Amino acid sequence: MTSRRVISRESRQCSQIRPFLYVGGLAALSPRTLARFCTTVNLIPGFRISAPNHMKVLHIPLLDDESTELTPFFTTVFKVSGSYSNTITISHF
Repeated sequence: MTSRRVISRESRQCSQIRPFLYVGGLAALSPRTLARFCTTVNLIPGFRISAPNHMKVLHIPLLDDESTELTPFFTTVFKVSGSYSNTITISHF
């Protein structure tokens, strides 16, 4: 069985899913974690992120459902974040 300490540590980390794109949950919203990124995409409806001054924050509230079509949002995120900046996407998992 995985210890609580390991679960807690891993929940604060972000997973790289593409070059320059990472995903993390609410626990990843620490100043130490956010310092590595240039753009945050917040996908949680009704939740606002306070980010460091160096970050761009984009709020795109989405339903957490496998049938949600994400394609229309890629252009928006690309325009805001720039093509080669580290971006973290925050969702509730």
